[in-house]
Amino acid sequence: MLKDELKSLPTTPGVYQYFDANGRLLYVGKAKVLKNRVKSYFAFTPDLGPSPRLSPRIAKMISEATHIEWISTASESDALILENSFIKQLKPKYNILLRDDKTYPYIYVNLASDFPRFEITRKVVSGRGVRYFGPFYKGAKEILEAIYGEFKLVQKKSCLREKKACIYHQIGRCAAPCEGKISPEKYAQILEAAMKKLKNPSSLVPALTEKMLFHAQNENFEEAAHLRDMINTIGDVSVKVQIDVARLEDFEVLALAHSRGIVCAVRFSVREGRVAYANHNITAISNLTSQRGKAPLCDRGTDAPLDPSKVTRSADASENLADLAKDDSNLNDDFLDEIYKQTLLEAFPAELPVGASKIFVYRDFEDAALVAQILSARHGVKFEITAPKIGEKRKICDLARENALALIDKHLRTHNYEFLRGLQEYFSLTHLPLKIECFDNSHLFGAAPVGGMIAWDTDKFAKSGYRHVHLSSANDYDQMREMLISRAQRFDKLAPPDLWVLDGGDALLRLASEIAASSGANIDIIAISKEKIDAKAHRAKGRANDNIYTLSGKFVLPPSDPKLQFFQRLRDEAHRFAITFHQKTRRKEDLASGELSAAGVSAGSIAKLIKYFGTFEAIKEASVEEIAKVTNKSVAEKVFALISQTS
Repeated sequence: MLKDELKSLPTTPGVYQYFDANGRLLYVGKAKVLKNRVKSYFAFTPDLGPSPRLSPRIAKMISEATHIEWISTASESDALILENSFIKQLKPKYNILLRDDKTYPYIYVNLASDFPRFEITRKVVSGRGVRYFGPFYKGAKEILEAIYGEFKLVQKKSCLREKKACIYHQIGRCAAPCEGKISPEKYAQILEAAMKKLKNPSSLVPALTEKMLFHAQNENFEEAAHLRDMINTIGDVSVKVQIDVARLEDFEVLALAHSRGIVCAVRFSVREGRVAYANHNITAISNLTSQRGKAPLCDRGTDAPLDPSKVTRSADASENLADLAKDDSNLNDDFLDEIYKQTLLEAFPAELPVGASKIFVYRDFEDAALVAQILSARHGVKFEITAPKIGEKRKICDLARENALALIDKHLRTHNYEFLRGLQEYFSLTHLPLKIECFDNSHLFGAAPVGGMIAWDTDKFAKSGYRHVHLSSANDYDQMREMLISRAQRFDKLAPPDLWVLDGGDALLRLASEIAASSGANIDIIAISKEKIDAKAHRAKGRANDNIYTLSGKFVLPPSDPKLQFFQRLRDEAHRFAITFHQKTRRKEDLASGELSAAGVSAGSIAKLIKYFGTFEAIKEASVEEIAKVTNKSVAEKVFALISQTS
C-alpha cells in the first residue's frame, strides 16, 4: 500500500502525514512539492526502506510508517501554517512540540486621546495612536498598578466621563483632568515619564520599596506584604542581562540550545536598544534520540532568563535523566529548523500586536524567508528574519544561547522526572505524562448533570487548566462521551495533554480511545474505577483497592503503591471539582425552579423545559415561541413575564 501511495503523490505544495499500522499519527511535515519531498525519505532498492541520508529519528519513523496521507495547499506558506496547526493539535509522535498555550499580554496607550491611560490587552487594539509595551511574560498587572501608584494619570475609564473629581484626586493619585485642573500638555509630560518607566520596569522598584518601608513602619503589614510581592514580581520581569545596543532599536532575538537531551528556546524582546523582556520554552528530546520512542518533555518557562555568570554548573545535574542524555549529534539541522519555524509562528499569533518586526536568530534555518513572508501577511507589516554574523546583534544572539544553556542546566537540577518515567514504563504509555487531564461528572438522579476536568502539569495541579461544562445526557456513560467530545473539539484552542485519566472502568477507557482516535490526537488514556464489593463501589482510606485500566490491560495495585495513590489523587480532585460545580448548579436551579413555581408554572412544565433546554440559563435565552412549543402558550407567557421582571 505504501508503494502505491508514493506513486500517487501530487506535485503541488502541501502537508503530508505518516501513520503506523495502528493508525497512530507519527509525523507531520510540509513540502513545496509533495512528490519530491515524501519520496526523499525512502530508498527504493533493493526494497522500500528508509533513506540512508535520514537522521536516526526520521529513519526510525519511516521504519514504523505503513500509510501516508496528504493535503494539497495553494502555496508553500499555507502548507507551513497548516503543518504548525497539526503539530499543535495532534501531537505527532516524532514532531517536537514546544507547547505554550498562553497568550501573553501587552500594556498599551492610545496617544490620540487628550488624556491617555494605560491598559492591558491580549489582542490588537484599533487606533492610529496606539502604542504597545511588552509582551509581558509575567507581572503586567503589577507593573500597571505600580505605574498608576507613582504617576497622577487617569485611573479609570469612567473618570473622564465624570464632571467632578473622584476619590483618586482626593488621595493624590489623579490630576483631575475631568475638572480641567491639568492641561493636555502638562498631562503629556507625566505620561512621557510613565512610558520611560514602562520601558524599564525595574525603575519602578525604588518608589515601591519606599512605600513598603513606610507601611511596615506604620504596622500596616498587609499592604507592606502586597508591595513586597509586587517588587518581587517586577524584579523577575526585569531581565538581568544588561547589553545596550548603540542604536535605539526595537527587535526580537531567538536562540535555541540543546544539551543532555533537552532543547531550550530563549526569546529576548529588545526595546530601544535594551533587552527589556524575555521568555523561554523547554522540552526534552528523549523520544527523538533514543530508540524507545518516548514522548517529549514539555515545560513552559515564564521567568526571565538567567544571568550565565551566576549559574553554577553541576556535574551530576542530569543524574535523574541519565538515560535521556543521548548523543546530541542526532539533532541535525532539520530538527533545529523545525523548532525555529514552530517557535516563531507561535510567538506572533494574528490576534496579538507586533512590538517589533525585525527578528535576529542564532543560526540560519530553512524556510526563514517563508516564515517572514507568513508573518508579514498575518500582521500587515514587513518582517525580517536574519542570523547576524558579527557585531552587537551577534553578541546578543550568543548571549541568548548562553542563557538557553544555563536554563537547561537549571531545569535538570530542579526537575525530577523519575516518578513520571516510572509511570510511563510501568503502564506502557507512549508519552511521558507531564500534562494530564482528569475527568469526572456529577448529577443527582440525572438532575443538573455537569462535567469537570482538572489539569496536572509536571508536579502540581494547574488550576488555570480546570474546566467545567453543563451536560444534557442522563447516564454516566453518555455524560462522559459528551464531555470528552467537547474537550476534543477544543484541541485547536487548548493543545491536548499527554494523558487522559477517567473516573470509570474499561467501557469508558474504550470510549475515550475512540474519541481520541477520531480527533487524530495522540493521547494516552487510563481509567481508574473503585473496587466493588457485592456489586457496590467500595472506598476506604488506606484500603482502596482501585483497579486501573489501560489499553494494555488491567492493573491491580496494593493500596500503598505510589502509582495508585497518584491516580487516586487526580481522580479525587476531579470528583471534588465536579461535585462542587454540581452543587452550585443545583442551588441556582432550585432558586430558578422556585421562581417559576411562584409564577404559576407547574412542576411538570418545569421538568419539560429543563429536559428540552438543559439549563435555566438556556430557558432564559429562549423565545416565547420556543417555550410554547415545548409546553403551551400560557406557560410561555408566564415564563417570559418572569424573565422580563428579573432582567
